[in-house]
Amino acid sequence: MIIACDLDGTLTDHDGVISAQNARSLLWARERGVICVLATSRPSRCLDLPKRQLALFDCVITCDGAERAFPDPAGVWLPMAPGDIDRAGIALQDAGVSGAYAVEFGTGLGHEKGFAGWPATDRGSPFRIGRLEALCRLAPVARVYFRPDASATCGAAADALTTAAGEGITVSEQTEGRGLVQFTHRRATKGEALRTWLDDTRHKGPLIAFGDQLNDLSLLDLADEAFAVGDAHPALLRRYSHLPDDDGSAVARAIRRVASRRPTITMS
Repeated sequence: MIIACDLDGTLTDHDGVISAQNARSLLWARERGVICVLATSRPSRCLDLPKRQLALFDCVITCDGAERAFPDPAGVWLPMAPGDIDRAGIALQDAGVSGAYAVEFGTGLGHEKGFAGWPATDRGSPFRIGRLEALCRLAPVARVYFRPDASATCGAAADALTTAAGEGITVSEQTEGRGLVQFTHRRATKGEALRTWLDDTRHKGPLIAFGDQLNDLSLLDLADEAFAVGDAHPALLRRYSHLPDDDGSAVARAIRRVASRRPTITMS
């Protein structure tokens, strides 16, 4: 059996770490031979976790699937092509949308001097400051963020990027706060990263997944049984059983319930 979980909104408590109930249930599951996988969007979030909590997982997927960070750092396994990044920048210029960029190199981060707010405020991972062109030459790029100036909108930026995307990238928009637009390799999803890791390690068995946001959908779609947690995105609530947000108790009970089943993990 394999249990795959999102981090924030799924396993965490109000302090931003995995709740005590969920940590105990994950440890209980691992002691019974269950493979546990963490799949998160922000690399710095997993680096901020206590080491004893990272040790609960056999694999940690970050950057929404573009990087495997643990146990054997595979680095950015789906880097963005330089040509795709160039086309995105040209599309924004042609649309008259100005702003600043940040980039993720897996567990590293770089941003332009004018980029304000998250993820530039994340300091759990190494960071560099420079122009986008220089940053993209430092290491394989897992994800690019663009924050429009106050005179522009995220919608205009997302529309320009989507038009220019072609087959290479996936564009998504975050409207919280000042808002930003992010783009990654089209195949960089949590579900694809987990599928590849399971194939590489030849792990087989029923897959159970837990998540709460739209970027978890590929993970839940891959599973044999899946749960939408807490204040989940409507797309997840329409498809999957709902677990309430009750300080982790419902997720912890579900982990123990599914982990008590047989068979557990097998190797082909």
